[in-house]
Amino acid sequence: MRILLSILLYSTYSMLGLPVINVPGCSPIGENFVKTVAAILLYLQGIGPAPQFDELGRPAWIFSIQTAYESCSRGGFYEEGVFAKNYGDKECLVTLGCWGPVVQCNVPRRGWINAIGGCMQMGRICIGCTMPGFPDKMTPFFEEHPGALISSTVSRVTGSLMRSLRMISMQDKLRKK
Repeated sequence: MRILLSILLYSTYSMLGLPVINVPGCSPIGENFVKTVAAILLYLQGIGPAPQFDELGRPAWIFSIQTAYESCSRGGFYEEGVFAKNYGDKECLVTLGCWGPVVQCNVPRRGWINAIGGCMQMGRICIGCTMPGFPDKMTPFFEEHPGALISSTVSRVTGSLMRSLRMISMQDKLRKK
């Protein structure tokens, strides 16, 4: 049964020949689901354009736009190479297991309900629930994933350089003439 479900979820068409539409998440944001259904209904009524879906059958206007990290309030810390050592710290959580830089998801921007809630808005790591292979490919949770070690090291080096250049600009522009 699990194999059949997996085939149906990750194939382009169901066994009945109908396109499979995925609105992923744990659980999917209700607004994402409603917008997807509304777009399909408007198209079927001839009122709206044909909805576009990515190669995974997800609504392209929701899941192909940007990564969770791009709208995360902690994203600037990632760019500067400043990472949290513990949960509750204000810095980027990539070194604590956050998948935000690689996950296509609009939760940090939309929240769960009325732009409130979601993993990263609540100070937690992104566990990648909108990505194919979740949860198996995203575990173990709460541990730095393999790519994070390289990206965080590079970010630390380039971030320290950018901070130094920014300080020079700030000192220059804030001086009275």
